[in-house]
Amino acid sequence: MALKNIVAHLDSNGILTVDKLPDINQGENISVGILTVMDESFLAKQPATARYYFEFESADGQKFVSAPIVVQQGVLSCAVKNSVLGSCGEAHVQIVAIDSVSDYIFKSSVACFYVGQSINATDRDFVGDDLLAELNRIIENINLLKEKIEKQSQQMQEQSNDLKNKVATGYFVGEKGDKGDKGDKGDTPTLFLSSGVLYAEYQN
Repeated sequence: MALKNIVAHLDSNGILTVDKLPDINQGENISVGILTVMDESFLAKQPATARYYFEFESADGQKFVSAPIVVQQGVLSCAVKNSVLGSCGEAHVQIVAIDSVSDYIFKSSVACFYVGQSINATDRDFVGDDLLAELNRIIENINLLKEKIEKQSQQMQEQSNDLKNKVATGYFVGEKGDKGDKGDKGDTPTLFLSSGVLYAEYQN
């Protein structure tokens, strides 16, 4: 299967530039490659025993490094694994040269390429773990709110029933005092509901 290649070049100053970018979709596997033309003057300055790598950063910030790659006729290339393409958005790539003999390390500038969104992504689900967790939190909060409302409604109903019972049994009719006669029972109050609270109103 032929790869559709991201074509780039590395100039003499180590600046990596993407020249051609094919359509790349989230979750593609063994179908995308990167092909980089290396400037001759840049290669001439590198240690003969240097090893070259591509370092990738996926759109969600995870980093991946290729296996060591041999420069062939001034070209450095490798396949882009689906782990790099698991998230849609802007991904990044740079070239790293390491020579363990002389402790030489070189890193090019960072170039970027875009990974399009795909509902057929194979490496990760279209709905990510973070979104699922957020949805679960929303559902949990809704359930807690429903329980709170039901509890408050039950308490209000109990208070309402208690108030009705007290009105019916004359709870609100008091004594006038030691020097006075017992007061007459007043008129039956008017009950009304306001803002979820039951009130008893007496006429003067």
